[in-house]
Amino acid sequence: ISRSSDRGANWINSVHSDVQRYTATAGATIEIAPATGTMQAVLQDQLVASGLQNGRWITRKSLDAGVTWQTVDVFQHASSDSSYRPESNGVAIDSSGNIFVVGHAVTTTVVRGKASSFRYWLVRKIGKDATASSEVGKTTMDLLETGNGGRSQATGIVCVGNNVFVAGESGDRWQVRKNTGGLGNWELVDDFRYSPNYPSEANAIAADSSGNLYVVGIGCRAVGKTTPSYWIVRKGTGMGTSSFQTLDRYERALNGSAYANAVVVDAQGNVNVTGDAGQWITRRLQAG
Repeated sequence: ISRSSDRGANWINSVHSDVQRYTATAGATIEIAPATGTMQAVLQDQLVASGLQNGRWITRKSLDAGVTWQTVDVFQHASSDSSYRPESNGVAIDSSGNIFVVGHAVTTTVVRGKASSFRYWLVRKIGKDATASSEVGKTTMDLLETGNGGRSQATGIVCVGNNVFVAGESGDRWQVRKNTGGLGNWELVDDFRYSPNYPSEANAIAADSSGNLYVVGIGCRAVGKTTPSYWIVRKGTGMGTSSFQTLDRYERALNGSAYANAVVVDAQGNVNVTGDAGQWITRRLQAG
């Protein structure tokens, strides 16, 4: 994990080492910059990283911008299938300091010598004061399964106050789901497919200061070895159901492939999207 406090001019590495023989991958990180008002005591200098270690989902937290760390969750979804493993894709912190980690669990089955893998959309809530030694304050909030090719995974998450929004794919559809207060049932607020015949996938989600949501991903328009696709950006106004509209449909080359993979809203309200369209591409939507 590297961090910069001077807009990228200099970088400080925060490295974790262990004498055990394993491969550990930090799959998702988030840094909350110093905030103002009532949010400051909860979020200032908090950094969370989640990833995979020895087939387990690990979440670690720093309260001093990466100087010291503590493990707050070591998780493996209960299953008799030893190949059933979780992988984290995104993390977020709500206004109460609760941590939410999203990703997918993978299980592999073998029928008549042929192996098939299935992914399940997975959301894990870790309370502000939770520790690794206990399950107190932790909840597996959502385990969404689809029968359509086993293609369910949550790839992005953002918190607006205490509302939690998760973006990902379910079957062949781009979906955004909402949970109020980190409790109760989920509401489907965007169920999108660019083409009625081919899959669409949401890869990341962000919010601006007004609570509008921006989701980025891909919309396939054919199936084949090259899988032509558009770079897609969608906006949800005011967090309402059915308020989403497509802001950007981009391809760098005719009938080529473009993938929007990450999104962030800067302090001026500009929406910045990064991805791949045959080369590294960043596109910006100016504020207003």
